[in-house]
Amino acid sequence: MGALTRAAVTNFAEVRNAFVAFVETDWSHSALESVPRLLAEVAGAMRMLERPEPADYLEALRRYSQVELIERAQVPGGRQLDTLADALSSMEYFLETLHDPHGQRQDLLDKTRSSLEALRYWPLPEAAPVVDKAPADLPAPAEEFAEPVPEAVADGTAVEAQGEIVAEEEPVAAPAEVAVSVAPAAVAMAAGFESAGDEIDDEIREIFLEEFEDEINNLDGLLPTWKLTPDDGDTLRPIRRVFHTLKGSGRLVGAKVLGEFAWHVENMLNRVLDGSRPASHAVVAYVGQARGVLPQLHAALRGEGAVTTDIPAMEAIADRLAAGEDVLMSAPPIAQAAQPEPAQAGTADEPAAAADTRVVAVDPVLLEILGTEVGGHLETVDAWLAQARTGDTVASDALVRAIHTLNGAFAMTEVPSVTAFTAPAEGYVKRLLAAHAVAGSEGVAALGAVAEAVRASTRALQESPTQVPMFAALAERMAALRDALPEANLPFIDTGSVGDADAARHAQQAEAERVAAEQAEAERLAAEEAARLEAERIAAAEAEAARVAAEQAEAERLAAEEAARLEAERIAAAEAEAARVAAEQAEAERLAAEEAARL
Repeated sequence: MGALTRAAVTNFAEVRNAFVAFVETDWSHSALESVPRLLAEVAGAMRMLERPEPADYLEALRRYSQVELIERAQVPGGRQLDTLADALSSMEYFLETLHDPHGQRQDLLDKTRSSLEALRYWPLPEAAPVVDKAPADLPAPAEEFAEPVPEAVADGTAVEAQGEIVAEEEPVAAPAEVAVSVAPAAVAMAAGFESAGDEIDDEIREIFLEEFEDEINNLDGLLPTWKLTPDDGDTLRPIRRVFHTLKGSGRLVGAKVLGEFAWHVENMLNRVLDGSRPASHAVVAYVGQARGVLPQLHAALRGEGAVTTDIPAMEAIADRLAAGEDVLMSAPPIAQAAQPEPAQAGTADEPAAAADTRVVAVDPVLLEILGTEVGGHLETVDAWLAQARTGDTVASDALVRAIHTLNGAFAMTEVPSVTAFTAPAEGYVKRLLAAHAVAGSEGVAALGAVAEAVRASTRALQESPTQVPMFAALAERMAALRDALPEANLPFIDTGSVGDADAARHAQQAEAERVAAEQAEAERLAAEEAARLEAERIAAAEAEAARVAAEQAEAERLAAEEAARLEAERIAAAEAEAARVAAEQAEAERLAAEEAARL
């Protein structure tokens, strides 16, 4: 790639960054001041390279930016912004492939042209077109600009057809009233690249896949901060931008499944940013689930596997969240790779809906420790569930320890609404392990519901007031599964053996001792963690006080220096003025004396 081409790519990257800043600063038009100049420079470079077609498109982009956005200070609507993003993305990809003389790039220019036509800036007018307050949402000139709306959402039947997703009647429910739901399994999706007319160059797609992976890593760095302060728009905007990038780039290169999925997520996040709906824990949970789906889509685009998550069901949930409802999915719905067998009664992973809520008071230190503990142990449960869903799997020691620790943690923090179902869940997996029995589809579904109910309860504990949902049906479900198995401390063979009975008693005593030891260790760790957090808080407060004092002292020093400088300048100026006046007076007297002598 020559120096001229590299300069064009660099300048266009600055254009893209300026538009990103324009969006993230809530439409501050000052962010676009450099855009017309940069686009003119890139257009000039294209003409020097004897490429008049992209040069003309760049000139159209320059005029649109100058006239519509800067001079008329318009704020583009959602569809208009998408169309502009498509034009910029296709042009940027075109510029990045200029080093390849054999690359098929005409399709990129065609996309740029069609986007400019939608913006009414192509054909290139002789002068700026007269548009009376260009509409915020231009009519889509072609199907590629139409945003898909699932029929189930459009006609009001909503998601019942997609997954019997239960939501409260209130448009925006309190965290405790959030419904927890699971969509039915669907056929696995290929979700690879799709051809749209001229084939996209493989190099373009490889660049896109690298960008896709970078965006996933970027998201991993952004999500933890946002989850701590979900109402902070500044931390949410970069997350929205990730899905915006995936939407535009995905559509451009033929990754249509990814592009449409990212659009649904972005649209929902836009509603949060414009204040149409709050950033509830249902929204936070959904974004985390959306992040979990991205590696599947990336692998599908690389041809390394199919997407096992039910993407249409997740898109429908995003639409309901965007509409103001609060809906939780107990897990991203898993699509079946083969045709599913007829479901047996009572074996489906039924929603663990919360019938009512309870107000609880949890010590803040214990709550923070709980949040840390829960995440790690849920990962263990999720890993077992993922393995169990692929075939018959017996319970493992790791699964028993994870659920046992979760149950103990919530018991220690005194949240009985959770231990109501974690206690029978612990008993169930212990009996499974002792019996070397397979959980079966019903057991796997129930444990999946337990994991998501724990997540929902943990999120609810972060809200104020702290109202946790009650999962009475789930507790009964787990108790029934547990009671269907023999007790874990009963021998399974030779039940009349005295030796086995003694062994069972010893095992029971050892288990009680282990539980007591774990409880004591948990309390010790809680105390240590509380002491550490308090020490960190004190150190942070002292550091902040020192910083404020240092800044104040520095400000006072600078103010004193500035005052002294101004006073010195004033005195010097006064002395200079006095000297000038005296000199002028002396000169006038001298001239008067000379004139008198002459006369």
